[in-house]
Amino acid sequence: MRFGWIGALILGLAIPLAGCAAAASDTPPSSIAPEITSSPTPVAASPNPGMSSPEAMYRPSSSVGPSERLETLSGPARTTLKLTSATGFTANATGASTCGSAPLGRDVVTITGLDLGTLHGARMRATVSLTNSPADGNIRAAIELWIDGAFIPEGTTQPFWRGAVRLPEIAWAAMSGRAVFAGAALEVDTKMPAPVGWPKKLSGELDWSCDQLSSPDSPVSLAVDDVEVTMSGSIVASVRLRATVHAIREVRMDVRDKIEDPAFGLRVAGGLVAGAAASSGPSAFAAGSDTVYDLTFQVPLASSAPVDAIVLASIYLPATPGTWVLAMSVNDMSGAAYTVEVSVVIAAGPSALR
Repeated sequence: MRFGWIGALILGLAIPLAGCAAAASDTPPSSIAPEITSSPTPVAASPNPGMSSPEAMYRPSSSVGPSERLETLSGPARTTLKLTSATGFTANATGASTCGSAPLGRDVVTITGLDLGTLHGARMRATVSLTNSPADGNIRAAIELWIDGAFIPEGTTQPFWRGAVRLPEIAWAAMSGRAVFAGAALEVDTKMPAPVGWPKKLSGELDWSCDQLSSPDSPVSLAVDDVEVTMSGSIVASVRLRATVHAIREVRMDVRDKIEDPAFGLRVAGGLVAGAAASSGPSAFAAGSDTVYDLTFQVPLASSAPVDAIVLASIYLPATPGTWVLAMSVNDMSGAAYTVEVSVVIAAGPSALR
């Protein structure tokens, strides 16, 4: 039987999560199992409402499911670069930028802007890289800035600046954030002539927001709206939302086993996939079509913050409001598997992806 990565993680989490809850209270383990209900309705296309500003701190999440389902995800980003230490810089907030995940994880680990503006008339590019520290679990970040080689005269050295980054703002799963750098140093290669006419150090900040992450050549995209949250005190008890699946090209889903597609999972701020179960719906998406799924997730009162790909549950935290991630997996008849993820702002009362 085939299991999607979402289903595989729920299966792996079921035993440790139930055991923790049973030890902490008299509530039967079955009563806290995540559930999902859904009903799809084809509708006309509607625009993506966009992203919101971050509301939760980044927490490292684990890789999930079988390794073959853990391809690197990527997607478009919105970025803004500000330089505070250099004159002659003009920012471009509409240039091409991308976010990318780790091959064995679901979190954003690279943000690359290929047209962030011009410094002395030359196109500026940059990459922010995020890594987990094995020692303390904190996030380490670095930035590399460089001038597009097309603007460097032949025979001269292309300038690169590198430095550490501070993250005063970063959403869970790093779908948005702000990277502040001070004194990123101009690289000097002793085997090459030193770059001439460029600042020795750069300081400033780079803001980013990822629209959504998806598998390479994904035939579907995902949008979320009409989010309603039910609270139990300060803890999220359930989430209802509307997910719209847009088919870029025709998709015939794999119906040869009992696993229905697409499957949805809600990743809470803490690591647990809540309500990751296959949803009922059409067996195929026509090219250009939009299908709406009304989803209700019953969120456990304890969520797990996995620390690596092997141990799927180790730390238990309450599922609190913040920026969560809705993930969808689709398997087609050719055997290809696709994943799409979008941020969802979870707040007490009605909210939305905005």
